[in-house]
Amino acid sequence: MIPVPASTRVWLAAGVTDMRKGFNGLSALAEKVVSGATAPPL
Repeated sequence: MIPVPASTRVWLAAGVTDMRKGFNGLSALAEKVVSGATAPPL
C-alpha cells in the first residue's frame, strides 16, 4: 500500500471515462466535476 497522510482527501466518482485523453485531459475533466461537488470527502 501507498502511505498517505491522515489529512489527505480522497474523492471517488463513478461514470464512463475516455482513457485516450491522457493525463492532462483526464485531469481537466476531473477538475471540472470536482469544482461543482458539495459533498464532504470520504
